[in-house]
Amino acid sequence: MGRLLMLVISGVIVVAGLILLGINRSNTNMVEHDVVAFSRLNAKNIAKSGIELAISHIFEDTTWSGVNSLDVGSGDLDVDVSTTTGRYPNSTGSLPSAREIVSIGKYGGVRETIMSVVQLPPRMVPPPSFKYALGSNANINLSGSMRIQADWDKNWNANIHTNGNLSIGGSDQSNYGGKIRGYGTFSNSTNLSQDDYDDYFNPYIDYPRQKEVQQVTTVEFPVYDQNSLKAEATTYYSGDQSFTSTMQLGTADNPEIIYVDGDLTLAGQFYGYGCFIVNGEISITGTVDTDATSTGEYANRLGLYSAENIKIAGDATVAAQIYAEKKIDFLGGCDIHGMAVAKKGLVGGGNTTIYYRPASDNIIPRTWWVERHGRPVMLSYYE
Repeated sequence: MGRLLMLVISGVIVVAGLILLGINRSNTNMVEHDVVAFSRLNAKNIAKSGIELAISHIFEDTTWSGVNSLDVGSGDLDVDVSTTTGRYPNSTGSLPSAREIVSIGKYGGVRETIMSVVQLPPRMVPPPSFKYALGSNANINLSGSMRIQADWDKNWNANIHTNGNLSIGGSDQSNYGGKIRGYGTFSNSTNLSQDDYDDYFNPYIDYPRQKEVQQVTTVEFPVYDQNSLKAEATTYYSGDQSFTSTMQLGTADNPEIIYVDGDLTLAGQFYGYGCFIVNGEISITGTVDTDATSTGEYANRLGLYSAENIKIAGDATVAAQIYAEKKIDFLGGCDIHGMAVAKKGLVGGGNTTIYYRPASDNIIPRTWWVERHGRPVMLSYYE
């Protein structure tokens, strides 16, 4: 009986020892698992911080290429930044000013890698006033049966803006889809009540919770400096000039910049890309056409920029983007294929129609561009 009791006690001790060993091993595995999980979490957080570090650096210096073995707490960080044209890591495409970021966080012997592609914002951009179908630093006064719509049957909004007063009258053109196929913004006042908004404005693309007409802060207009504009010219004319036939301009990459130190009278057919910078008034007496309509391109090819007023004769058809340091007068039933901006006011009426084409950057004088700082835009992100 004593021997049996001893065997039972010995068995119990062995079983208890095995159980305790199993518990210890389990605890050890759990601790080891927790340590690895903790290390992986810290390594991933370090890698995430590397993405933010890279974005911060390339915002300040676009040539920044990364860092090796940077101490981060009890871990360290490797970041590699390279130029890419693809939207995703290890891909190709046609993106300008894009950077691929590879960030490796290391902690407790664990490595975690995060990859991202970001798009750098342009430092210099065209003046904000050039993003409208009609823009004015003073007042906009539209009357009669004047209409503003997209060109080429495109569904882009033909928006208008004034830093002054917005005044609209005449037929609401609701039976034609609306007088203005976009949104209207003003910085001072408007003669329209909220009940009038739907009568005159009918955007192609409707943004929820945005009113058709609203008051906003002022936008920037070009600083018109004759000396700097003259320095950009590729061709120079002194005195008043008249071009009323066929004329060949430059290319999309090298547009011709014609400076006229006087008044300009204009009509005719223009081929290629270019702009007229005029120290006096511009009078458009007949049709001004470009070869864009025959090629099906959506871009503007001709820029008309005056230090004074621009007057567009009745029944003229003009394919151009237009800027006047003073006023633009749309007379009679002219048609504009492009956009128009004026420092001191826009006046339109009759049967005038603006067929809006967004501004083409390559024919806007570089001295008018303004500096913009924006954070890089993240296009893709992979953990």
